Amino acid sequence: MYVKEIKVDRQSICMADDVTAPNEGVIEVTEQDALMDVMIKVAAYLPSIADSVWAVDSGREVIAYILLDEYGVPVRYKLCKKNQRFLKMGIRKLHCSYFHSKEESRLLLERAGQ
Repeated sequence: MYVKEIKVDRQSICMADDVTAPNEGVIEVTEQDALMDVMIKVAAYLPSIADSVWAVDSGREVIAYILLDEYGVPVRYKLCKKNQRFLKMGIRKLHCSYFHSKEESRLLLERAGQ
């Protein structure tokens, strides 16, 4: 089975996080993985921040949002693209930005058509 490594980086979440920046990682994506499968892998890479939303960007556009509950556990995924085979999308790198306030998260999701 073909496996490709996709680079993932994220926004720092505090000053202490800036010390170890850049906050990069790698996830392995198989030819069978759909966009949702990859977002689950990305969520495992992200730090747990209570009541937050992570926007996942391909470098061209936001492709998904990952919502974390009051315990910092991913509870919902909002795909902005069709749930298709990820490798066919031609994405080589992902960047994650977080929105921490409930109001900011709510507005973000409203704009995404939630």
